[in-house]
Amino acid sequence: MSKHNSAIELTRRGFLVAGSAVALGALAGCGSGGGDSVPPDMTKAYRLSTRGVGTASNAAKLHAANLRFVSAAAADANRAHAGDRSNIVPIDIKPATWELWFGGGAGQVDLRKI
Repeated sequence: MSKHNSAIELTRRGFLVAGSAVALGALAGCGSGGGDSVPPDMTKAYRLSTRGVGTASNAAKLHAANLRFVSAAAADANRAHAGDRSNIVPIDIKPATWELWFGGGAGQVDLRKI
Protein backbone atom coordinates (compact mmCIF):
# COMPACT_ATOMS: atom_id res chain seq x y z
CA MET A 1 0.00 0.00 0.00
CA SER A 2 1.12 3.53 -0.74
CA LYS A 3 1.57 6.14 1.99
CA HIS A 4 -0.46 8.67 -0.01
CA ASN A 5 -4.22 8.47 -0.13
CA SER A 6 -5.24 9.65 -3.61
CA ALA A 7 -8.68 10.72 -2.40
CA ILE A 8 -7.14 13.26 -0.02
CA GLU A 9 -4.14 14.33 -2.11
CA LEU A 10 -4.70 17.69 -3.77
CA THR A 11 -2.51 18.75 -6.66
CA ARG A 12 -1.94 22.31 -7.75
CA ARG A 13 -4.05 21.74 -10.86
CA GLY A 14 -6.88 20.25 -8.82
CA PHE A 15 -6.76 23.17 -6.42
CA LEU A 16 -6.98 25.68 -9.29
CA VAL A 17 -9.86 23.85 -10.95
CA ALA A 18 -11.79 23.58 -7.67
CA GLY A 19 -11.11 27.23 -6.82
CA SER A 20 -12.26 28.37 -10.25
CA ALA A 21 -15.48 26.39 -9.95
CA VAL A 22 -16.22 27.94 -6.55
CA ALA A 23 -15.48 31.46 -7.82
CA LEU A 24 -17.70 31.03 -10.88
CA GLY A 25 -20.50 29.68 -8.73
CA ALA A 26 -20.24 32.68 -6.43
CA LEU A 27 -20.31 35.10 -9.35
CA ALA A 28 -23.30 33.39 -10.91
CA GLY A 29 -25.29 33.88 -7.72
CA CYS A 30 -24.35 37.48 -6.98
CA GLY A 31 -26.71 39.06 -9.51
CA SER A 32 -24.07 40.87 -11.53
CA GLY A 33 -26.16 41.93 -14.48
CA GLY A 34 -23.63 44.09 -16.28
CA GLY A 35 -23.96 46.96 -13.80
CA ASP A 36 -27.69 47.37 -14.40
CA SER A 37 -28.99 45.19 -11.58
CA VAL A 38 -30.74 47.16 -8.88
CA PRO A 39 -31.26 46.03 -5.28
CA PRO A 40 -34.98 45.61 -4.50
CA ASP A 41 -35.19 48.72 -2.33
CA MET A 42 -33.29 50.94 -4.80
CA THR A 43 -33.81 52.50 -8.22
CA LYS A 44 -31.47 53.85 -10.91
CA ALA A 45 -30.36 57.36 -11.74
CA TYR A 46 -27.38 58.46 -13.82
CA ARG A 47 -24.53 60.90 -13.52
CA LEU A 48 -21.57 62.01 -15.58
CA SER A 49 -18.06 61.22 -14.39
CA THR A 50 -14.74 62.67 -15.52
CA ARG A 51 -12.77 59.90 -13.80
CA GLY A 52 -10.52 58.10 -16.26
CA VAL A 53 -11.26 60.55 -19.07
CA GLY A 54 -7.79 62.09 -19.10
CA THR A 55 -7.85 65.85 -19.22
CA ALA A 56 -11.33 67.19 -18.54
CA SER A 57 -12.33 70.84 -18.64
CA ASN A 58 -13.34 72.61 -15.46
CA ALA A 59 -16.82 73.08 -16.94
CA ALA A 60 -17.15 69.31 -17.45
CA LYS A 61 -15.93 68.64 -13.91
CA LEU A 62 -18.45 71.06 -12.34
CA HIS A 63 -21.23 69.78 -14.57
CA ALA A 64 -20.47 66.16 -13.66
CA ALA A 65 -20.21 66.92 -9.95
CA ASN A 66 -23.60 68.56 -9.59
CA LEU A 67 -26.07 67.07 -12.05
CA ARG A 68 -28.05 63.82 -11.84
CA PHE A 69 -30.18 62.45 -14.67
CA VAL A 70 -33.29 60.30 -14.97
CA SER A 71 -31.79 58.20 -17.81
CA ALA A 72 -28.51 57.54 -19.61
CA ALA A 73 -29.98 59.23 -22.70
CA ALA A 74 -30.78 62.36 -20.67
CA ALA A 75 -27.20 62.41 -19.36
CA ASP A 76 -25.79 62.02 -22.87
CA ALA A 77 -28.00 64.82 -24.20
CA ASN A 78 -26.96 67.24 -21.43
CA ARG A 79 -23.17 67.36 -21.54
CA ALA A 80 -21.24 70.45 -20.46
CA HIS A 81 -20.11 71.21 -24.04
CA ALA A 82 -19.56 69.53 -27.41
CA GLY A 83 -16.12 68.21 -26.41
CA ASP A 84 -17.26 66.75 -23.07
CA ARG A 85 -16.22 63.07 -23.05
CA SER A 86 -17.43 62.30 -19.52
CA ASN A 87 -18.54 58.74 -18.79
CA ILE A 88 -22.19 58.03 -18.03
CA VAL A 89 -22.38 56.15 -14.73
CA PRO A 90 -25.48 54.48 -13.23
CA ILE A 91 -26.08 55.06 -9.51
CA ASP A 92 -28.45 53.36 -7.09
CA ILE A 93 -30.74 55.67 -5.14
CA LYS A 94 -33.71 55.17 -2.84
CA PRO A 95 -37.17 55.57 -4.38
CA ALA A 96 -37.84 58.58 -2.13
CA THR A 97 -34.74 60.31 -3.51
CA TRP A 98 -35.80 59.49 -7.08
CA GLU A 99 -39.22 61.02 -6.35
CA LEU A 100 -37.60 64.16 -4.90
CA TRP A 101 -35.28 64.56 -7.89
CA PHE A 102 -37.47 63.47 -10.83
CA GLY A 103 -41.03 63.20 -9.48
CA GLY A 104 -42.23 66.35 -11.19
CA GLY A 105 -41.19 65.03 -14.61
CA ALA A 106 -37.75 66.64 -14.64
CA GLY A 107 -35.10 64.87 -16.68
CA GLN A 108 -32.26 66.23 -14.58
CA VAL A 109 -31.61 67.79 -11.21
CA ASP A 110 -28.91 70.20 -10.07
CA LEU A 111 -27.85 69.16 -6.56
CA ARG A 112 -26.77 72.71 -5.76
CA LYS A 113 -30.42 73.80 -5.96
CA ILE A 114 -32.00 71.16 -3.71
